[in-house]
Amino acid sequence: MIETHILKLDPPYQIIHAGGEVGLHIATLVVTKESETEDGKYAIETHSHPVVSLVSKVFNTIGEAGKMFSSGEYSEGIIWNKVELPDVDTFCMEGTRAISLDLLNWVYAGALGGNTRGHLLRLGNIIRGLKRLGVGIELPFGSKKDMKELNRVELDIDDSCADKFPPTIDGGNNFCHFWLEYDGNVDHAVEELSFQATEYVENVFPAEWKVAFKFFAEDERLKPIAEKLNQRDFHYERVNCCPEEEV
Repeated sequence: MIETHILKLDPPYQIIHAGGEVGLHIATLVVTKESETEDGKYAIETHSHPVVSLVSKVFNTIGEAGKMFSSGEYSEGIIWNKVELPDVDTFCMEGTRAISLDLLNWVYAGALGGNTRGHLLRLGNIIRGLKRLGVGIELPFGSKKDMKELNRVELDIDDSCADKFPPTIDGGNNFCHFWLEYDGNVDHAVEELSFQATEYVENVFPAEWKVAFKFFAEDERLKPIAEKLNQRDFHYERVNCCPEEEV
């Protein structure tokens, strides 16, 4: 027998993340399954799925979010049926105006590490989801516009648990984080790390800043990757603005 019921939550709600999606946790769908065991007894299996809204009814003054709310098109009551509560990350409470870049990096790094299907996880989607809920990113750089010194990226390979997990490339600094499972394919690693660098430049740093990533690797296996990455130009002019940033 399977039973379901909705537990409605009270505001202020939490802003949560899972698999690159961001939402306002407004309720929880509880699914309970009762089954009989071989010895004639019974077991209860319970699953808890977040029910989210993509726009805050209260804090909806940023760009597209305000338009969605005023037109009555805000998304409410979406069930993350492939995600359970223990799988979500909590960014902040509704009404928070900005989160730290450290917190964003921590969540993004965890999401990259759990990205076992091999598709590229867009940091931009996470940031746009936060903006829809009125949350910005607090940068620790002050007024510094030249990021060359701050973006020295150290690449390292972790194969300490090779019998359980594939080797991984970790890299970054205090402001950015890069991660991928490494199958030995240099070109694939270069493309994916380039994608991640572009996501930071286009979505995190102010559009007028010129950001230079410089990759280094002590491990001989990773030096060809660092060399190829350093041949690429990460001084992008941001032209694909989020809807919230259109002028």
